[in-house]
Amino acid sequence: MIAARLTFLGACRDAADFYCQVFHGDLILKTLFQDHSDQFPMGLSGDAGNFIYSAIVRITDENGRSYISMGDSPVIAFSGRQGDGRCRDNVVFDVNVSSPSEVERIYDAFIHDGARCNIALCTRKGYRKYASFIDRFGICWNVFCPEPDHAEPDSGDMI
Repeated sequence: MIAARLTFLGACRDAADFYCQVFHGDLILKTLFQDHSDQFPMGLSGDAGNFIYSAIVRITDENGRSYISMGDSPVIAFSGRQGDGRCRDNVVFDVNVSSPSEVERIYDAFIHDGARCNIALCTRKGYRKYASFIDRFGICWNVFCPEPDHAEPDSGDMI
């Protein structure tokens, strides 16, 4: 089994709060690096103990439950927070929703929060509504509502 995990350079708490808000989710687990200090015999640098070691956001939609696993990058435990606080991991989330208005709602929330648009709201072959953007945390999202006869997206159409 392979599971995706998002990592951030100190922005996990903000990301988890925002994702819970947009996707009507619940934060069901949150531990800090200081809760796992026994795993770091060399100690934690600076304020790294207060960063998120592990968090899980539960999202419930009409088809069941999904989970997002995330945490602040272990890099901050050893070297402190560096850069502009955005992680540049190669992660893309594909969000398949049941209505074009839900695509618009999610897109608007992310753009309002500072996301960079890759593909503005549009219709595409196989999709009633489609958008792609990179959120303020550096994570890429493709949000779409497929045509009724296209239940699964064609990966060739994705970014």
